[in-house]
Amino acid sequence: MEARDAPASGPIRVTGTGCLFVLEDEGVFFAMAQQALYVFNTPATLIWCCIEEGLSTDEIVRQYADTFDVDHAEARGHVASVLDQWQGMGYIESRDVQGQVEISFAMALGRLLGNDALRAEFAKSPSAAAGMLRLASADREAFMFLDPRELERQASRLGSRARRDVAPAGTDTLFSAMIDQDHTVLEFATGARWRRLGAPAIERLYRMLTTSVRVRFATAAQEAHVHAALAHVEIDASLASDVVLDILEDGDRHVILEDLLPVGHCLGPGRLTPLVKSLIVQRALNRYPFFLQLHAGVVSNGKRCVVLPGAPGSGKTTLTAGLAFSGFEYFSDEVAVLEEVTLTLRPFPLALGIKPGSVGVLEELCPRVRELQPFDREDGQRVRYLSPDAGTCASPDATLPAGWLIFPRYGSDLETELKPLRKPEALRRLMHECMVLPELLDEARVERFVQWMRSVECYELPMSSLGEAVRLVKRLCLDSRFQA
Repeated sequence: MEARDAPASGPIRVTGTGCLFVLEDEGVFFAMAQQALYVFNTPATLIWCCIEEGLSTDEIVRQYADTFDVDHAEARGHVASVLDQWQGMGYIESRDVQGQVEISFAMALGRLLGNDALRAEFAKSPSAAAGMLRLASADREAFMFLDPRELERQASRLGSRARRDVAPAGTDTLFSAMIDQDHTVLEFATGARWRRLGAPAIERLYRMLTTSVRVRFATAAQEAHVHAALAHVEIDASLASDVVLDILEDGDRHVILEDLLPVGHCLGPGRLTPLVKSLIVQRALNRYPFFLQLHAGVVSNGKRCVVLPGAPGSGKTTLTAGLAFSGFEYFSDEVAVLEEVTLTLRPFPLALGIKPGSVGVLEELCPRVRELQPFDREDGQRVRYLSPDAGTCASPDATLPAGWLIFPRYGSDLETELKPLRKPEALRRLMHECMVLPELLDEARVERFVQWMRSVECYELPMSSLGEAVRLVKRLCLDSRFQA
C-alpha cells in the first residue's frame, strides 16, 4: 500500500494513562490502567520526551531526523508509526496522527479492548472507528458486527486480570489433582489423622522471613528426609508458631495438612522434602509485605548485595554456592526479596538446589555436596539440597542495598569474563526472571524501581570456569574481607 501524504503539523496531547522514566538513554514506560511496564528504546524515548515538551508533529520529525541522522521522509515514517501505535493504545490524543499501513482485525480488536476512547467511538459509529484505526478493507465487515456491550465486558475482564483481581491461587487445581486418586485424599487424611492421635509427633520449628512454621512429622523417616534441607533455619521449638503443617503417612503416600485441610500430597519420600520446602516458602512470602520478588541468587560482601538473576541452566545456583563458600554472606538461592519501601534485600536463605551437573564443580569448595541425598523436585528436576554452613548466612533480620546486578550464563565453550551491561538491557532481562509484584504498581512505585535500577552496576557473566567467575566477582566487590 502506498504511503499517505504527510499529516499537517499539530499538537499531540498525552492522555495521562502512561508515564516515562528515563534510564540512561532509554526509558521505562508505565501504563497504570493496564499495569503494563515497557522498556522504550532510544528513538521511542526521544519521541515521548518531545511530546511532553509540547512539540508539534513536524517538530518531532525534525528532532528525530537530526538526532538519528536520517532523512526527513524516513524520520516521518518512523515517528508516524510510533505515534499511531501509542494513539491506538490510548496513551496520546491527536487528530493529526496518521499511520501509513492498514492494520489487521486482530490488532484493531486489541486496540479497542485497551482503549476506552476508541470503544466509545466504536459505540457511536463502528465505521468511523474503523477509519480511525485504518482497518484493512477485507476485515471491515466482520468489524462492524462486534457487539459494543461485549467489548466492554471483555475489556473489564482484562482490566481485572491486570489488577490481579483474581481468586487465591491453587485451591481448585490442588483439590482436583488430589481427588483424582483411588479414593479421596480428604478421606485418607481424616483416617490417617485419627490413626495418629495419641502417637507422639516429631516437631520442628522453622523461620523464614518473619513467619515461623511448625512442622509435625508422623515418622522419624519423614523428619530425617525434610529436616536436612531446613536445619539452618530452625529455631527454638518452644516459641510460638504462625503456621502449623502436619505431615501424615500411609505407606508410600504423604499428605500435608494445614488447619486440618490438605494443602499438598506426594508419593514417595523423595518428593516430600521439595514439597514441604515449597509450602514454607509460599507461606513466608504470603505473610510478608515486600515490593518485588525476583528469581535470583543473592550474596553480599557485608555492605552491599550481588543479585544474580538467571533462568534454569544459567549457572545461577552454582555461582551463588561458589560465592557463598568463598567468603560472601549467603542471602538466597532462588528468591530475592526487595523490601517494600527501601528496596533493600532481605535474606531468604533457602537450601541451595544443586543439580547433578554441578556436583563435581562444587565438590572442591564443599566436599560434602556429593554425600547429599538427591530429591525429585516438583518441576521434574533431581536436586541435592545444600544447606549453607554455620556463619555463612546473613543475619535473618539484616537488610542491605543492592550494589551489583550480574546475569550469569554458563556454557562449556564460553570465555569467563565480566562484561558491563547497559541498564535498560539489564531491566529487559530482569523482567523475564519470574518477577512477582504483590501489590498494584503506581507511578511512585515504578519511580522507586527505576531509581533502584539507576543505583546498581549491571553486568553479564558468561562463564565456563566457576573459580574464575568467583575471582572476577570478588575483584568487582573489592573489600578488605577479600584482600589477600
